[in-house]
Amino acid sequence: MVFSIGIISAKSSLAHIQSSLRELGGGMILRNYANSTEILTSNSTLRRLTRNGSRSQLTDYLRQNCAAAFSLGWGVGLNVLQAQQNANRAINESLRDPSHGTYLIDESDRLTGPLGAEDCRTFSTQSSQEAQLLAQRVGLSLTNAERLLEISRNQLNMRVTRNDLSLYLNTTPRTANRILNRLTEPGAAVAVGTEQNNSAGPSAPIGWSCKSCSPRKPEFHPIPCLFYRS
Repeated sequence: MVFSIGIISAKSSLAHIQSSLRELGGGMILRNYANSTEILTSNSTLRRLTRNGSRSQLTDYLRQNCAAAFSLGWGVGLNVLQAQQNANRAINESLRDPSHGTYLIDESDRLTGPLGAEDCRTFSTQSSQEAQLLAQRVGLSLTNAERLLEISRNQLNMRVTRNDLSLYLNTTPRTANRILNRLTEPGAAVAVGTEQNNSAGPSAPIGWSCKSCSPRKPEFHPIPCLFYRS
């Protein structure tokens, strides 16, 4: 038997979201907390709500019917405890995502998200120790950490502009700036020069890389990789 749990988190009132969930019905049990709502449902209902893990119809419905901003994460497990743990991990991915996309972690530890986005992808949460380290140190979603590492692997000359980063992560330049700032603070990024931007004033090329020396003693090693902040 497979169990499915969803967690919706919002900084503002959840009253409208909870009301919309009740209107949807369909075999969902709701547990309401101060800043979150927990959804207990069957795996068949989850497949219906997420179109078999490709798009979150629940997210679309709530965005159309609720003014409150929210994050949503789904967890699937062979027991309630695993489903709860995966839901907590999935909602953390959504909270770290600047666009607050919807994420799903299944019983095999596969992370899928953001559901419905053009850049939605599925990968094992255990596949990359470097990505997990980068996500924890810098406060990024695991998905964005994987994408950043993929940039460093694919860019042979190790030079990527800030605008490239914005396009690659499907986010705004302002959000790309925040990500770059997060990378520089713990030493995961290094500035390698400056460039003038006509629309936003001076901007700083940022280089970064992440390397895990060992599971017990992870360290960051900056490698020149050019990002332009503007």
